[in-house]
Order: sequence, then structure tokens, then C-alpha cells
Amino acid sequence: SGVVTINKDGNQTSIVPMAGSSVRAEVNYSEYSSTSTGVKVFEATTNENGEYTLEIPVGTKAIAVTVKPQILTVDGVWYTAPSSKVLTLTVGQKVTSNFLLAADVDIAGEATVKGQVLYNAGYKKVGTEFVLENGYANGVSVVLTDADYVFETTTNAQGEYSLVVPVKKDG
Repeated sequence: SGVVTINKDGNQTSIVPMAGSSVRAEVNYSEYSSTSTGVKVFEATTNENGEYTLEIPVGTKAIAVTVKPQILTVDGVWYTAPSSKVLTLTVGQKVTSNFLLAADVDIAGEATVKGQVLYNAGYKKVGTEFVLENGYANGVSVVLTDADYVFETTTNAQGEYSLVVPVKKDG
């Protein structure tokens, strides 16, 4: 658990809780079983006070968990955490991990990634020919990732999606 806040003016005088921020925790499956691969993701959304809680199962031995709030935009400014935190958890332990997000000066602006997800609904006979008919994929999760962040949305009834993502400065 913890609190996510943003520093709106850069000099510690305007630190405010960030409601609706997404916090992700990742645990390598190898933490649970040495022969397992991949990553298990846990996610929470902050409440109106910027507070979040993640419940992560722990076995008989301590596990390492990487925690980081996702990038977000407020009034046209993108805020990021300086880094992720690696925590060691043991059975029954409660850990508090607070994050203060700062304006990311390496972001030049933003871009919108949008599209439509269709599926093959089958063939329809038109005259003497069969024509492929597409259907709209409603409620499909669309995920865009980079090295540090995950952007996620769901398609609407027409299969359309739109994601606003930051654009880094050159160099």
C-alpha cells in the first residue's frame, strides 16, 4: 500500500494526492517456482486521497516485487515516477511504498494512437460469390507497452480504440 502524489510546481509547495492513478507491481514467476518463467502483474488504482493497496501472494520464502506508478497527464503535463521500487515481501508482511511524481521534462508532447479491431464474422453469399464479412470486436483490451510504461484501453461497440501517449524529445 502507499500514496501517489504529484509535485505540481517543482518546488515542494504544491504536492497533491493523485486520484485515479494506476500502480503496477510485477513478480517474476521464478520467485514462486525456480522452473517457472514470465511475469505476474498486479494492479491497483488510487482513491481520491491518492492511496492504493495491492495484495500479492507470498509463499514460504521471501519474494522480490517491482512496484511503479504508471505515467499520467494532468492539465497537459506528463508526470512520471523517478524510478520503480524493488521490495522484498515475506508472509504476512505489510509494506508501504509512497511515490512522488514529477513533471517529465524529457516529454515533448503527446500523440494519439487509434484504430479499430475487427474479427472474421464469416462469409456471406452475395449473388454467386461469397464475401468475407467482418464484425466489430467490442470490449477487447488493447495494450501498448514500452520499456517503462503500459498504456491500456478497451474497444467500444464499433471496435474502436484510442490511446494518448507521451512523445519523448529527440536525443
